[in-house]
Amino acid sequence: VYLQRLVALKDWARPLHLPEDRISYHVLEAVSPADAILNYAEHNDVGHIVVGARSSSAIRRHLGSVSTKVVARALCSVSVVRLKMVEEERRLPP
Repeated sequence: VYLQRLVALKDWARPLHLPEDRISYHVLEAVSPADAILNYAEHNDVGHIVVGARSSSAIRRHLGSVSTKVVARALCSVSVVRLKMVEEERRLPP
């Protein structure tokens, strides 16, 4: 499962045209994804976090989303990417 998620993550990021020498990919397993991301970033000198955002449901709006928690608590820069926008850009000609 880890390898499948890692491949999917790299496929997802490819259309963003991020510099390969300045990016690393990590798959984290945790009960709290936001806490896992924040903990990893803090202990690995991460300078920038890119996290995807999904549409909100009533429960997510009430409890808060992973991206909201990461933006609020991260010690580094955070970019939130709407997944729908990335999917639409994939359909555009280069």
